[in-house]
Amino acid sequence: MPETALNILVNVLSRPVHFPRGGEAGGLFIAEPPKPFVAPTLDIPGQDPAAIQKEILYIEASAAVGKSTLSRQLSATLKAPILDLARVPVAAGSLRTLLTDLEAADKSDPVAAFHEGKIPVIIDALDEGRLLSNETEIERFLVSSAEFLLSNRSVTTRPKLIFLARFESIELAQRSIELTATGITHATAKVEFFDKEGAWQLIQAYADRMPADVATLEMGRAKEAGLDKVYFAYQGGLAEGEKHTYRVQGPTFVIEFLNVQEDSAKNPANHIHSSWRNVKGDFGLALN
Repeated sequence: MPETALNILVNVLSRPVHFPRGGEAGGLFIAEPPKPFVAPTLDIPGQDPAAIQKEILYIEASAAVGKSTLSRQLSATLKAPILDLARVPVAAGSLRTLLTDLEAADKSDPVAAFHEGKIPVIIDALDEGRLLSNETEIERFLVSSAEFLLSNRSVTTRPKLIFLARFESIELAQRSIELTATGITHATAKVEFFDKEGAWQLIQAYADRMPADVATLEMGRAKEAGLDKVYFAYQGGLAEGEKHTYRVQGPTFVIEFLNVQEDSAKNPANHIHSSWRNVKGDFGLALN
């Protein structure tokens, strides 16, 4: 239940009363909601809110599955600040400096609010930040952020930092922070926009149009290869009648669906072409 899992995360995070002064042009900003937004599959241990009531929440995912989209949705929903490391260079002490640029109507201290878990900071694009700021400065940023968390231990059961990155960058962050501060509480969740059950249903729907023996052979090859190397791409509108196309590509097959032509009655985008391609059986391949 993707939306249920996402709601668990939203309900655990605080809704800040401190906001950036400079809008998106500043270091921290509140994002606009992405449109459209499809809730991802969010793997939270046991789907238990208590499992992510930690100071640091690492959200890891593969490349190009919508981590930045998720970060912006969280920011827009909670009015929580984002630090986009693909755009903002960081170094030692950057987190505290950026927090001091937040303000609230009641003039309360944003640094104190952060330590109380009232300002969850969403840190996006750690992968890209390693290029923008370079590895040395990113590590200094992570170490100083850990030291900053250690400077006030009044609250350790509310998320204060939410990192979104690929697996290898999450591992770097975990290693840098844990070597600096072993006492900081943390949890890891995995995000995936690829619905595995839905993927197999879609693949099976195409295979079912083949002769039974061919379908059995093709599905056997697809399942043997697994879903880890299967990719889904979609382009076009979401409303009925809008042009759209998608591709599902795996090691043994490519599925393509195209609906961009009007039909004979002039209904828009109502003329479908689709195909299943066996990539190992293409004509014209050189024989070994």
